Amino acid sequence: MGWLNGVDEDWLFDHEREQHQLSYAILLCQNGVTDVGGELSRALVDAQSELHYRHAPHLAARYIRERLLSMLEGFLGPRDMRDRRLPQRLPRAFGAAWGAAPSAIGSSAGPR
Repeated sequence: MGWLNGVDEDWLFDHEREQHQLSYAILLCQNGVTDVGGELSRALVDAQSELHYRHAPHLAARYIRERLLSMLEGFLGPRDMRDRRLPQRLPRAFGAAWGAAPSAIGSSAGPR
């Protein structure tokens, strides 16, 4: 779809996860929050309810929005969430990822 819209191939990704990694890297490199930046952040979070979900759309939209807020809380921290006037959530999405990380990378922590 991006190619049809004239997006250069260097900016297109084969996997959604790769696109998210770039998006988070850009987000973390930005300097300071402006009023417009806060509005954009809120608009991006609110847009989750306008996406089309195949199964249980109302439930899926709410879950995806909450998961996004949880990930943003983990990446940005409480102060930046407040600066963007985003609702704060416990970073549960981070906890699940970090909890799985030691076994995923072969950590030697814990009994064998």
